[in-house]
Amino acid sequence: MPGFIAFTPIEAKFATDKDPEAKIDPYCKFKIGWHSGKTNVSTLKEESLQAKWADVVTLERNHDESFAKLKVKDKTALGFDGVIGQPKIDLELVMANKKIAQWYTIYNKDKPTGEVFMSVEYVPPM
Repeated sequence: MPGFIAFTPIEAKFATDKDPEAKIDPYCKFKIGWHSGKTNVSTLKEESLQAKWADVVTLERNHDESFAKLKVKDKTALGFDGVIGQPKIDLELVMANKKIAQWYTIYNKDKPTGEVFMSVEYVPPM
């Protein structure tokens, strides 16, 4: 069913970092087919292993996309942003429920690296 998917990442908790003093600047990058968008960097600056966002990323969904991709990345000053982790988001589940809010476990190289709590909503075309 065509329409739009609105992604609202709310917060994240990341696995223990090798360096407990290290600070990360996480953001979320979403992709459905050829469409992509991203959030701003986390608004929570005092914690190194947590994040909060106040962004909504809305992407177009065509008929055939079953999954959306999410990459949680760490913004670096050098421009080579590192991948913290990524899950797939089941769009069929979103379509069946119209809106879901849940924790998504993120993985990097098959190892869990944290969780993102997010609301995902189907928005019909106008």
